[in-house]
Amino acid sequence: MVRLLAGLDIANVADSTQTFAEKLSQWVAWTDAISLSSALDGGAAAHASVATSSGATEANRVIEQFRQVRNELTQSIAHDAMFAEEPAGKAPPAAAAGEVDFAIYRRHYLASQRVLDDRVSRLRAQVRVAVALVSPALSRLAALDAAMEQALSAPQRRVLANVPVLLEKCFKGLRKARLEASTAGCAPDSATRPTADAAAGPTWQRVLQAELEMRLQPVQGMIDALGGNATRQA
Repeated sequence: MVRLLAGLDIANVADSTQTFAEKLSQWVAWTDAISLSSALDGGAAAHASVATSSGATEANRVIEQFRQVRNELTQSIAHDAMFAEEPAGKAPPAAAAGEVDFAIYRRHYLASQRVLDDRVSRLRAQVRVAVALVSPALSRLAALDAAMEQALSAPQRRVLANVPVLLEKCFKGLRKARLEASTAGCAPDSATRPTADAAAGPTWQRVLQAELEMRLQPVQGMIDALGGNATRQA
């Protein structure tokens, strides 16, 4: 996702002089830091339930559920008519009177984000429950993930809400450059910069797909940890 956005030259970002820990501290409130410290110290694991015989069954169930949700969301994005690439000579789905209304893309992207946020958050909670049943060590992992989600979900939403706004700004800039180049009698550099008319929908679609994969990373991490344990207990 970062590479896609960087390739669009959406914003000039200077190299940060802060370390990762320093930047992360700006997102984590002191109350969240206490929860994270407790999870890292194993406080939650000390009270974890002993692994049950149903742990492996539940683990296998959520592994399959993860695959299903991921596939459903991927297919939903891939077949979204708003972002579809239209055949040559046919106007994009968000075009009106020869102009692309990028606000339509922005609103649709925000609506799609809400769907991703809801589905992935519910899936993440269900995977945590399954993880906690398998072993004390994985119960600690579940507690850490819960603390991380509580601390980072709100800042993440605020940051991701800026993505469609920046994309809109980017493509409006591309349209302006294209019109100025046309007026000056020269063509835009199509080899490196997509045209606003043809590339808007598919580009927003690729960014949304990359966002889905980013949102799924914490769940994928628990699934990876769960897979080996589920196999050993099966």
